[in-house]
Amino acid sequence: MIYELRIYDVLPQGREALYNRFRDDALDLLARHGFDIVGMWEPSDGREKLFYLLRWDSADARERAWHAFRNDPDWIRVKSGAEAAGPIVSKMEFFLLHDAPFFPGKNA
Repeated sequence: MIYELRIYDVLPQGREALYNRFRDDALDLLARHGFDIVGMWEPSDGREKLFYLLRWDSADARERAWHAFRNDPDWIRVKSGAEAAGPIVSKMEFFLLHDAPFFPGKNA
């Protein structure tokens, strides 16, 4: 099992567009391509960030899903529509995670 943490630095003027994009289209598109979203969070201190965690069966499954998603004509249309007035995210980071060696593996 592989976990992927994604962190978006959201531009203040892009928050509504990003959240609408996820709610109205992206969540369904991600599910269509086999994404297992564990959860989505925003900081409680008001910082303009969005965090979400994905769970993958393997690195190959992750690569195939991201490739299919990024090349999906529906995603390309949704992304360009949400960003028509300009960027909505200033930075995106992702981390591939596995259990720390000292942790008893409760997430396995």
